[in-house]
Amino acid sequence: MITKIDSIIKVNSNLNQKIGISVGFIKNNEEHFFNYGNLNRTDSTKISQNSIFEIGSITKLFTAHLIARQVELGKIDLDNTIDDYLPPFFELNTGLQNKIKVSDLASHQSGLPDFNFQELMEVNPKQPLNEVTKEMVDSVLMNTSNLKSYGSYQYSNISYVLLGYILENIVQDNYENIIKNNILIPLNMSKTKTLDYAGNEVTMGYNAQGELQDFFNWNSVIAPAGLLKSNATDMLKFIRLLLKPNNQAINNQLESTYFKNTFIELGLGLNILRENDTVVFAKTGDTLGQSCVLAYNPEKEWGIIILTNQANRTANEIFNQIFDILN
Repeated sequence: MITKIDSIIKVNSNLNQKIGISVGFIKNNEEHFFNYGNLNRTDSTKISQNSIFEIGSITKLFTAHLIARQVELGKIDLDNTIDDYLPPFFELNTGLQNKIKVSDLASHQSGLPDFNFQELMEVNPKQPLNEVTKEMVDSVLMNTSNLKSYGSYQYSNISYVLLGYILENIVQDNYENIIKNNILIPLNMSKTKTLDYAGNEVTMGYNAQGELQDFFNWNSVIAPAGLLKSNATDMLKFIRLLLKPNNQAINNQLESTYFKNTFIELGLGLNILRENDTVVFAKTGDTLGQSCVLAYNPEKEWGIIILTNQANRTANEIFNQIFDILN
């Protein structure tokens, strides 16, 4: 199996020779790493399992895990509406009051309008997420009078922004400290970065056209939706947590179905993939310059993280091909 996985990654690397690829795989508690390409396209420094990438929306899985912990502590009920948990500085339009459940936010079915990414790009093409502010969130909550698409799937960054604010209100700390104190430090994920990610192990990102693209800056408002940076070594530590039987109470919340239609099934921050009798949980992450995939199967005791330093389909292609041999 390990030889087949390596072969798949190598073939994809040969097809995309300018792209740096770092893959971490765990099976039955044994870790394996596969690294191809360079940190960037201007020198010959090789990718390793310690190379830092943006993980984009895989950050949402960390946020969902933190929410599930608060549920386990009895401080959040996923079926309660967000009115009970949002900080007092937010005021909901009367048309939204007592309508949106916490689980609706985490499973992308709140019906809230999302940020207009195209407009953010027009204002700040290199760092569009710098433009997301608390005032922008205020405006959405105050000026949205109905939820026309409530109960339908609509991928939403603002939902995870609100989950971040809910965490901050309950824990009475900022999101950066919450994620460090509850996940990164206990798991010794010392290379997973928030604000400070400079160093000689950081990859460079490239957009779909192959043009150099900066990492997103840390913005505390939108951070819960997608701003962590990490590497294959650290991400396997997080996957180990997701595979642990003694973490099952929290994982049951993450892995339960909260939304399902013909095309997609969602837990909390997770896509649920079913093939015959096999169930795999997965999350993708895309930024302007990088793409990645995390997936795991508790029953067969495997997990994988695929990190690439270009925003294209390479990570997804690798995962789809590996998925076929793992299941």
